[in-house]
Amino acid sequence: MRLDPAVLAALDLHPSVSARIAPLGGSSFSSTAKISTSDGDSYFLKTGSGEEAKAMFAGEFTSLEHMSRANPAITARPISHGELLETPPPGRYYLLTEFLDLSDRRRSGTLAKELAALHLARPHPSAEGRGFGFPLSTCCGSTPQDNTWTSSWPEFFSRRRLRPVLEACERSNVADGELRELVAATAAKVVPRLLGALGEVRPSLVHGDLWSGNAAGAKVYDPSCCYAHSEYEIGIMELFGGFRGEFWEEYHRSVPKAQPESEFEDRVQLYALYHQLNHLALFGGGFRSGAVSIMQKLIRKYGGD
Repeated sequence: MRLDPAVLAALDLHPSVSARIAPLGGSSFSSTAKISTSDGDSYFLKTGSGEEAKAMFAGEFTSLEHMSRANPAITARPISHGELLETPPPGRYYLLTEFLDLSDRRRSGTLAKELAALHLARPHPSAEGRGFGFPLSTCCGSTPQDNTWTSSWPEFFSRRRLRPVLEACERSNVADGELRELVAATAAKVVPRLLGALGEVRPSLVHGDLWSGNAAGAKVYDPSCCYAHSEYEIGIMELFGGFRGEFWEEYHRSVPKAQPESEFEDRVQLYALYHQLNHLALFGGGFRSGAVSIMQKLIRKYGGD
């Protein structure tokens, strides 16, 4: 493989330094490669085609910028993103970061410690005082997320997450009247009651797609960031598992469960609902029953007039 001139320019290597590229694999959204230089440095390269890849890489680059500033120990340092100049076909884009050696466990921190530090960090200057959201759209999987700044956390979760992901479900599956009614009731009744009870919520920078496949050791990758309630992060982490009890004990020593603590598990279920619906939109019917079950339970408990 040959390095594209856009990537070479971003690396800004000394003329005496050479580089080689080796493919690593990829997903349905992108291909990945490792770049190794003769002076011992390594870089990670993601490439993809079309406007979807362009938006996805821009969102991921900015997510990594915010995370690296908030807690440099938790993720890769972003270097550049943009359009490839020579790699066919036209309309191909790249994301370049430092390379994380995920097999190297010689780290002083734990993921629980580093995640807590991320959630407690002061917002990036571009996010200071703006509430809940992010400077640009991000993608959870391939689903675009509207991160328009919103002053209210319940309003952000309802307007920027629940209602749009229902629309994504209906675009990729057949129209579903029951699902639409349940999401409407959840957004109109459960969200104001369950999230409104939190009182004032401090916006925390969250990874946004933190399941166990996006973490190794004390590092995380493939972020889909926004400024949100810190417990929003826990929704997908609990949905797909992989984080043991001792992880949560260590995390909650730094970031206690919000009050009312008695409703913590229900808040986590509500936040997991977004990811159930997103997986329904991305992968189809197998996730519908889980989403319906969560909504029916929460509506029975919190949806009274």
